[in-house]
Amino acid sequence: MTALTTKPPSSFATTSPALAGQPNFVSPTPSDGTVLPCSYPTSGCYFLVYSTPDNITGNCSEVSGLSPGVYVFPDSVSLGSGQCVSEILVLPQVAPLHLCLQAGFGEVRCFNVPLVNVSGQILCQNVSCNSPHGACLADPSLGTTHCVCQDNFSLPACIPVDVDPHPSQPSITEQLGPTPGGTVNCKVNIPCHFPVYTTGDYNGSLPKVTPGPRSPDINVTLDPTVRDNSTGLPGSTFLTPVTTTSAVPGQKQLCVDVGDQLSTKDTGCFHIVFTDNALTTKPPNTFATNSSAHVGQPNFISPTPPDGTVLPCSDLTSGCYFLVYSTADNVTGNCSEVSGLSPGVYVFPDSVGQGSGQCVNEVLVLPQLAPLHLCLQAGSGEVRCFNVPMVNVSGQALCQNVSCNSPHGACLADPSLGTTQCVCQDNFSLPTCSPASPQQGDLRLLGPPTGRGADGGARTHDRRVHADLRADSQATVPPTPPIYQLGLTPGGTVNCKVNIPCHFPVYTSGDYNGSLPKVTPGPRSPDINVTLDPTVRDNSTGLPGLTFLTPVTTTSAVPGQKQLCVEVGNQINIKDSGCFHMIFTDDALTTKPPNSFATTSPALAGQPHFVSPTPPDGTVLPCSDPASGCYFLVYSTPDNVTGNCCKVSGLSPGVYVFPDSVGQGSGQCVSEVLVLPQLAPLHLCLQAGSGEDRCFNVPLVNVSGHVLCQNVSCNSPHGACLADPSLGTTQCVCQDNFSLPTCTPVDVDPRPSKPSVAHQLSPTPGGTVNCKVNIPCYFPVYTTGDYNGSLPKVTPGPRSPDINMTLDPTVRDNSTGLPGSIFLTPVTTTSAVPGQKQLCVNVGDHL
Repeated sequence: MTALTTKPPSSFATTSPALAGQPNFVSPTPSDGTVLPCSYPTSGCYFLVYSTPDNITGNCSEVSGLSPGVYVFPDSVSLGSGQCVSEILVLPQVAPLHLCLQAGFGEVRCFNVPLVNVSGQILCQNVSCNSPHGACLADPSLGTTHCVCQDNFSLPACIPVDVDPHPSQPSITEQLGPTPGGTVNCKVNIPCHFPVYTTGDYNGSLPKVTPGPRSPDINVTLDPTVRDNSTGLPGSTFLTPVTTTSAVPGQKQLCVDVGDQLSTKDTGCFHIVFTDNALTTKPPNTFATNSSAHVGQPNFISPTPPDGTVLPCSDLTSGCYFLVYSTADNVTGNCSEVSGLSPGVYVFPDSVGQGSGQCVNEVLVLPQLAPLHLCLQAGSGEVRCFNVPMVNVSGQALCQNVSCNSPHGACLADPSLGTTQCVCQDNFSLPTCSPASPQQGDLRLLGPPTGRGADGGARTHDRRVHADLRADSQATVPPTPPIYQLGLTPGGTVNCKVNIPCHFPVYTSGDYNGSLPKVTPGPRSPDINVTLDPTVRDNSTGLPGLTFLTPVTTTSAVPGQKQLCVEVGNQINIKDSGCFHMIFTDDALTTKPPNSFATTSPALAGQPHFVSPTPPDGTVLPCSDPASGCYFLVYSTPDNVTGNCCKVSGLSPGVYVFPDSVGQGSGQCVSEVLVLPQLAPLHLCLQAGSGEDRCFNVPLVNVSGHVLCQNVSCNSPHGACLADPSLGTTQCVCQDNFSLPTCTPVDVDPRPSKPSVAHQLSPTPGGTVNCKVNIPCYFPVYTTGDYNGSLPKVTPGPRSPDINMTLDPTVRDNSTGLPGSIFLTPVTTTSAVPGQKQLCVNVGDHL
């Protein structure tokens, strides 16, 4: 359906200033680049834009939608003060993510309208942030929330003031964007305008809208609230124009409180991104990637983090520090200057020798100013680049209250996603490293991604705090040595090569007596080796307190993503742990498939091809078993000459097709495919004989869709849990007349029957199937029976309203050697409307 997804013309792809005397958009029209999440895939979402009339005729000029799926209602009316207002309807299933409007022949302004599963208002519905001292900020694109707190009220819930349990009628309205959780793009030191729309109480009284919690380096003023009659939306709608400024670039939060004349009753929060073009210039191309040092020139040496290392930073105000080590100039013997080749990167010039010809520099990164990808150069020699993502919560803080049965397990954070998982020793099993029979390599998330305050949040070990914050600490006991704040901090990612020693540093701090901390190897992936050099006192930085360095060397013969933890304590016991993501790559195994097989090709006339219920081309088959791999089945036609089943070939490394394919009736052949996601590329391809080739995405995920949904209640059978294993998130999909987030009001059946979806064969719950509109789309659902091997009952479940589904009869599937009774139900689905849908099937017995 390319006709519906064509980008707007290049001339309208970005904002253009109004020509002299031409109409232009005015406050409180959302600023260019504003993100307006839409959670109504069928009926679409509305927002208003304001413009100046034509300077010659004085009439309101037509506002044009320059993108498909965007409708501008022509009955624009003047709203006083020479303003015109237009009501915009966006159908996000048809419209592109990036859409543009033009005021007459004047200004062009563009917005992002992502289709989200749940609106920011609903996401925040049951989140308590201790209003009015805090407010809930949603990110509908990720489905996450976090609190934004006033000064002297702390995350995660802006304690200690009680939440008002009786919200009154005035509230933020969901019908007009930007709705809570939207993103507004602004320029530093320039007033930035956007509207907030509210509803009144039953009497239509004017709501009281006041500034709420916000980032400390942001200013906000609110114009008087006025009744807005420019839209035909039911009820009383009110407009409050907001103006905000900041002198500091970066992502901020801004909330407004809504209530009556007595108290605050509702709050809406928004992401505000301030940019400064002068500070966001990319580094020169010559420094964009790592370059080897010239012969005899200075270069970076161990334990400098390897090129491509990810150093998450959660201190938005003070920035984050890390150290780099380099060789001295081979002519003068002096330490060469280490240069920051990116804005927002500061290298302190007082580098000092640290023995053995090493030089050390302290690097400060201000992530609000620095690019994500930043580079350093040792003298005129080696260039090394790092990713320093700005995260809401440090890996240390994310892991603070996560129990992984230390010392038998340790918490591994991913600050970029806000998730945690445990890494266990042998004979201790996930998810909490309990002393049970382990499933080697099966890493599970402890929970879906969580948002924490980007204004600092629960930072623990920063430049101002060195106390032990563990729950079992006492004031009379010296603090245990925590993992220090120097990068590589817990949750960081190290890129390595297979069979080549890979070096990186771990920094720790001692106790009050300055005793040497004991740093030892902790839990790690089974196919990784690690050695630790002796821990030494590090005096190369001016950071307060005692800092210690432990160089780490790790190797692995197996490519893929690994986990490695170190344990820190005194000479008696372990007091802290730090875990890191390790990515081992092997160029020989990561070569992309040949271009001729990179995408699906139709079978030549008379050649074998894949048939239903083989997953369609482009299907996403998440795999959560990195050690044993994941299986799925493909079905193909036999050779039209010999009538025999043709060999199905894996056109990608790490993909194994078992040759004992057997006919399964109706002229079909079936092959069992094993994918080892640690070896296989994300995008892998198969070919039926010399005919059709079909490609799939098999991402390695920490938790399967089934496990993610295991404890999620969606009021079955009126709702069902839909997982996104790549993000580790879940959502409910509801029948008509049952509402999100939990498909209320019917009670959940507390006694699920034994038959269930099979999790050995893909697509498993949470997978993604790509289809074409108005063309039948086929995919298989595999199930298991009860203890007696009875045929399960598979029926259509909750699904998007504009999708049709039919199920073929369920049959026993004997084509695989997987244990137990496996059943196959071919699914056929169609839709006349493009876009992302949800489809669920119910599995049970015949009772």
